Amino acid sequence: MVLQMDSNRPDVILTRPPRASSLLADRLTQTGLFGRICISPLISTAINDVTVDVSDVDGVIFTSANAANSVGGHKKTAWCVGDSTARAARDKGWLAKSVDGDVETLFRRIVAEGQGQRLIHLRGDHSLGDLAPRLSNAGIYARELITYRQLTHDLTSEAKQRLSREKPVIVPLYSPRTARQFVLQAPFEAPLITACMSEQVEVELQNLLQVACIVSNRPTGDGMLEAINLAKDVYCRIAGDAKQA
Repeated sequence: MVLQMDSNRPDVILTRPPRASSLLADRLTQTGLFGRICISPLISTAINDVTVDVSDVDGVIFTSANAANSVGGHKKTAWCVGDSTARAARDKGWLAKSVDGDVETLFRRIVAEGQGQRLIHLRGDHSLGDLAPRLSNAGIYARELITYRQLTHDLTSEAKQRLSREKPVIVPLYSPRTARQFVLQAPFEAPLITACMSEQVEVELQNLLQVACIVSNRPTGDGMLEAINLAKDVYCRIAGDAKQA
């Protein structure tokens, strides 16, 4: 197949929920290193109508910015999985603490520093790590409350058009569930260069035909930006090879 390369600036399809995709699109646009950025959320959130009572706990746990955005804030400690989640929690009024890692990092930090605390994990209907039960087993009081739901969506018509061409496309994927939703809509004509938040995300793509898969060396927003830039470098190498052919 002859690759039709019209620029050294790759197109990107963003599949995160609308707000997160818009923020990421702004950051990528500011670099000037990317071409057309198509926002096509495969996951969106719907806030549950629940009462969040934190009167009997010392703090909360957030494993996503979506969770922090789904509830009001209090002047109590919020254990947060990463910096973006901590920013969302801080904006709501929580006393946010970021472990700048993944759920396992968060679990270990709470076990090490949270002994004697009573906590509630505010989360979505799909959440990895079984955090509250594991903390309870480790001797820390922890319960959980589902504050929002995750809804799945098909790719937009523009994203489908991009994926039906011969020009390679970069697709960042931030969660296993998003990756599964993406794979369900394959096959794609466009050569794919994916950037994955974790090895768990990469596993979901094992049956998907790809030119390259870049796995972030740490499951954070900044780690994913680095992975996306590495994906851009792969694209540029492909573009150079195509021009020489």
